[in-house]
Amino acid sequence: MATAPLTGDVDLISWTWDDADGTIIYRASNPRGRDARITSELMEDFHGDVGGTIRTPFVKDMHNTATGDYISGNGGGVYRILTQSTSEAQSGQVTTGDCLMVNMSNNPILQVRVRIAPAGATFTADERVFIGLVPVHATAEASLDDLDGSCGFKMEGANLNILVEADDATTDTDDQDSLIDYVKSAWTVYTIDCTKLSDIKFYVDGVVQQGAVVSMADLAANTYVQPIVCHQRDAGTEANSVDIDYIKVLSDR
Repeated sequence: MATAPLTGDVDLISWTWDDADGTIIYRASNPRGRDARITSELMEDFHGDVGGTIRTPFVKDMHNTATGDYISGNGGGVYRILTQSTSEAQSGQVTTGDCLMVNMSNNPILQVRVRIAPAGATFTADERVFIGLVPVHATAEASLDDLDGSCGFKMEGANLNILVEADDATTDTDDQDSLIDYVKSAWTVYTIDCTKLSDIKFYVDGVVQQGAVVSMADLAANTYVQPIVCHQRDAGTEANSVDIDYIKVLSDR
């Protein structure tokens, strides 16, 4: 167990990193750690029956024959976005349905545990997954580019690269290589620390991205966003799955 590498301006909560997978572990000795008077938590663990409806405020949006559903045999709860073998563009996403409840001025920290399983060794050139915080994104097939007030991880194309992005409506940091690759079919914890908007931190299983500083310093005060996990396929017949174990956002009140 190692002390979290987030220090300095962070006065939101205290935690430690679990060295095994980078998840946040609350420190019981910290009386502020989960004090609801101070810390707001938006959390979904995706417990549900196959065929069931996601618990609000989270919703799914599926394009064409892509599907979204709980999967059985997972005690921790898992929700799967799955493209089908029909030859067409397909997309799927989980968001809070454009109900924007996360204030970027309140030091949000997003953490999502996801398993990406392309049909081949990698995606094809016209496929992508985006995990992050975005403003309105009404449909899964809508463009993920030029979203003012957004930040996130992007896995795109015929490789295993994890890219990071941010856009504060003035500076658009696009497709920056984190120098970390994801492992096909492996559970991975993605964390975005927005407690210092001039230096957004992106962590993959507790390892910070190695590229240049990603800034949202010019973001307008009190910009509201929502968490998103989105998979898009522009064409093809690949049956790819994106499994979501949990989505968590912590922020100041």
